[in-house]
Amino acid sequence: MRKIMRKIITLIFLGGVILAAAGYLMSSSTGKTGQTEAGCTCHGTPGAGNSVINLTANPDFFAGGYVPGSSYTLTINVTGGPVGNRGGFNLKASHGTLTNPGANAKISNSEATHSNSNARSWTVDWVAPDAMVSSVVFNYAGNAVNGDGTTSGDDPTKMQEKAAQKAVTPLQIQDHSVPDKFAVLQNYPNPFNANTNIAYRIDRPGEVHIGIFDINGREVFQTKNQHQNSGLYHINWDAKNDEGFALSSGIYIYQVRFNGLSKTKKLILAR
Repeated sequence: MRKIMRKIITLIFLGGVILAAAGYLMSSSTGKTGQTEAGCTCHGTPGAGNSVINLTANPDFFAGGYVPGSSYTLTINVTGGPVGNRGGFNLKASHGTLTNPGANAKISNSEATHSNSNARSWTVDWVAPDAMVSSVVFNYAGNAVNGDGTTSGDDPTKMQEKAAQKAVTPLQIQDHSVPDKFAVLQNYPNPFNANTNIAYRIDRPGEVHIGIFDINGREVFQTKNQHQNSGLYHINWDAKNDEGFALSSGIYIYQVRFNGLSKTKKLILAR
């Protein structure tokens, strides 16, 4: 007797391009990742649109921003679509670490995915990066499947969410005095391997922008403009570029721009 092979699909959406991957249940019922670079044409068009995928966080950081280094529980739900409870998902975060998957989920290739096809709701923890980033991008997708052995009737859906770091707050200044000038301090440690700290002080309120450049003058990382009050500020950089990829060893320049002024210093990444 020929075995009936049921299909399950996981989609992932990155940079505005829909990339789909599907396989027979025997190969993808235990998860699907890494589809941001290579997809397939099993589902040439999006689903019927009857299913909805939601990503929520506890505590909720999407509105107010995340705290660097803190842990949050993410919940992914797929509702609607074909009758039943079969489905799959794929979640990728541009920064931070996905860990501690709940029932029916697992971590693979630094992404979260389903470990079987018996659910449409999953949980996973996300540890926010201990670094200065303009935003974190969450690309996630799922599929509600009917298990009839074809892609017909399956209802894939995808979404993208962004979250910003909570506004940087000044370090406590022991004498509570106002700094007498704009200054950028040397990063520490330096040279460094994975993380380094950058501190600067401003003597009045204003807009602050931080950029990091390679030795050829290309900007590899930047923060969004932030309005900050006078004080001493301390940030941590994890040696990744704006896309979340680790940078190679070498000499880099960090520049702090404040109210039309700028100061630069050199840092050395030694992996």
